[in-house]
Amino acid sequence: MKVCLEVLPRKLSRAMYRTAEGLANAAPPEVEIVDRPEDADLQILHVIGAGSLDHLRCDRYAVIQYCYKTTEWGDDPAAWSAFWSGADLVWSYYDLSADVPRETSFLLLPLGVSPVFCESATDQPERSIGVVSSGFVSGPKAEAIEEVAIAAGRAGLTVLHVGPNQIEGMERPDGNWQSCSGLEDEDLRGVYHKSRWVSGLRHVEGFELPVIEGLVNGARPIVFDRPETRRWFNGFAEFVPECSGEKLVEILVELFSRPPRPVTTEDRIVAATVFDQNVISRLFWRSLLQSTDKRRIAQEGRSLSGGENPPDRGAETAREAVLCDGYATSEQREVSR
Repeated sequence: MKVCLEVLPRKLSRAMYRTAEGLANAAPPEVEIVDRPEDADLQILHVIGAGSLDHLRCDRYAVIQYCYKTTEWGDDPAAWSAFWSGADLVWSYYDLSADVPRETSFLLLPLGVSPVFCESATDQPERSIGVVSSGFVSGPKAEAIEEVAIAAGRAGLTVLHVGPNQIEGMERPDGNWQSCSGLEDEDLRGVYHKSRWVSGLRHVEGFELPVIEGLVNGARPIVFDRPETRRWFNGFAEFVPECSGEKLVEILVELFSRPPRPVTTEDRIVAATVFDQNVISRLFWRSLLQSTDKRRIAQEGRSLSGGENPPDRGAETAREAVLCDGYATSEQREVSR
């Protein structure tokens, strides 16, 4: 089967780029990755916001749902349900199982952290960077970049912003704030390894993959307290109420004024297991191929019970079983239907 991963420019979404890269690296022998959707049997569509659906070129598709509320349909389950009904598979860190049609396979999994960020497991006692932030836009409908910078300054911490020097929605702070962009993954891992905190304070929605990349390198994540962040980051992150402006600054000043809760070697090992990109990618491919087998047989008019059965895609590896069993409840595992 020829599959197009439909990768947009890396600078648009590092999380999407890393996810596509992980899927390409884990593609099974029966899958050929092609560059153009016109050459593909199936396209993997990355829904990262309004306009994503305009990139769909194939009749057959699978969906990775990074964003839900900030899309052209918003969080309208009826509109999305009609679109999902045509997909071979939907994967999201949101629990969409109640709205994805039963004829469509749904995979409830987090995004995975690239192995390059998990290569260093040594302690780094000297953490010279106070907070790592990221993003392009600051504001109550974007990211809390400005509040992090102000709070860190009041608490006497430095901020290294992984992104552009000029942030839309804020003036460039003086003194404690620096920016960098275009880092290779090895260099970014080094940044995390020298940091106390990593901010994932994005308003509205977003998985915030950088907080896990930071965590496996010893930086304590900070995220807004929402159901989806609690689902995946409980025990790993410090949660703050979702707010903005001076109220958020005051909360962060209190947090930054004390040392972060230490990230232990066990914390890093557990996080690297739960968010293992290789395992998550393999689970995606196995689920997708099982789904396409079922759809093909159904379209050809054969009954699964009385006719051809889908090919055996293999049992879970021990590592995959650990990953699935590591989630809090059974509904967080793959929903095969």
